[in-house]
Amino acid sequence: MLTETFAKLKSKMKGEPLTFDFSSFKLDKVSIEKRKRYQAYLTLDYILSFLSYFDFFSQDTFKIVLEAKLLALSFNQKSVSSEFLLFPFLDFDSEFSKILNEYNFTQKIIFSFFSKSYDIESNKKNFSSFFSKYFSNNSLKKELILSDINYSYETNSLLEKCAENALIRFKTPIITPEILFLTLMEEKKSKVGKLIQHFLRTEIDWYILRYRLLKRLHKQESSIRTEVKKNYLFFTYLLKTQLSEFEFNRLIESNSLELGVSLFRNLLISQILELNLFDSLDQEIYFSMRGSGKRFYSIE
Repeated sequence: MLTETFAKLKSKMKGEPLTFDFSSFKLDKVSIEKRKRYQAYLTLDYILSFLSYFDFFSQDTFKIVLEAKLLALSFNQKSVSSEFLLFPFLDFDSEFSKILNEYNFTQKIIFSFFSKSYDIESNKKNFSSFFSKYFSNNSLKKELILSDINYSYETNSLLEKCAENALIRFKTPIITPEILFLTLMEEKKSKVGKLIQHFLRTEIDWYILRYRLLKRLHKQESSIRTEVKKNYLFFTYLLKTQLSEFEFNRLIESNSLELGVSLFRNLLISQILELNLFDSLDQEIYFSMRGSGKRFYSIE
């Protein structure tokens, strides 16, 4: 190792002719770097324990499903039915929302649907006053944390279908807004699927919108496969969960995707190396023991 190499170097400097084996020094350094990499990847695998499909959402997709909960809570619903997933697609200004606007998907029209389907209080009848505050309402977000509102069985089934479509059909681990919306479109018997069909005037509009979303998805994935090295794909998809679609697409358009992924990887690895994996394991075991309660053993 390096310590042995420096010890030999020190002994040589006591009067003996100085000779240094640079090849041995290089091998030692490479060995230490490999150990550091293995340690970092092992810690990363432990920290990134993917437990549900929510772990594979992109930043925008996670925002959509979270805001669907906020919307359902503001309407005093006990669960998040699938049609609540539609409105958050139009909340942020993006190219995707502009495409949906071309097919009559607007906040005002969808609000009119909710006002007919749900009993909205009189102070919520005004579209602009209600929706301009509903996502920025901090008290509502605190209420969401304390509430026990969950996604309905149909909504959970749709989200599971998204994960399946992402992996099997689209060959990507990350569930983007395009994949989520395509899944909602194709599940025509669901509440949200029927609502989407109601907004699309003809079957041709349905297929054209589907084609445009598939084209956007293919463009992004093909850029990832061609611009990023194979051994960096894991960090590329991890970066995708931390950036909005707009930010990620800007990296692609400026031909900076590989550079962005490399910088993200180096930053992530440097932070991971500062963590102590054994301390984390010790804490997890301690909390697990406290949560499981006391054990009783039979004398027999």
